[in-house]
Amino acid sequence: MLLAATHFNENRAIQDVMFDEIKYDNLTHADNEENTFEQGIFYLHEGNWVQARHYFSKLAHSGDHFHSHYTMNLSLLGVTEVLLLKSNGGLYRCYDALKEAPDNKDLYFHIAYAEYLLGHRRRCLRALKNCQDHVFAKQLISCIGVRSKKRKTKISVLQQSLLKLFRKTNDVKIKTDAMTIFTEYLASKQDNKVCS
Repeated sequence: MLLAATHFNENRAIQDVMFDEIKYDNLTHADNEENTFEQGIFYLHEGNWVQARHYFSKLAHSGDHFHSHYTMNLSLLGVTEVLLLKSNGGLYRCYDALKEAPDNKDLYFHIAYAEYLLGHRRRCLRALKNCQDHVFAKQLISCIGVRSKKRKTKISVLQQSLLKLFRKTNDVKIKTDAMTIFTEYLASKQDNKVCS
């Protein structure tokens, strides 16, 4: 969170200049929605979750459920709310988007990431099983890993404390790696928009 806040402060001036130059007056409704979605992805990638939520919410509340990016937008809005507010409501948005397009592997990836952020490791892995062929899901699975079954032998209190400390240290590294994977995923979505 601290890294994202620092990153947000450094890029604030650049983002303000970029948005001063955007003119929505000459755009059609569809172009405006496309740009709104792209701006949401841009800000989510940059770590500015407040602005990302603003743009994703704007498109979600436009009332156009037939927009080409509606389910993706709703799911990314949910992930943004989980990142920003640590809310289960964001997770429910991801599941609502999945109901609309159950074959979309990106939506399963969003759910897995949101579940992981909320500390639901098993549900995260369950969601990742549904999108195993997704490139970034494979990376997230290898990052999170599968824990071995609990030991049946008794260990001392000191050993338990050391194992818990190791898990906490390892979880911080895993969260950093998971955030990097999600950021790479968002960058690939931005690259796809530039190419098309």
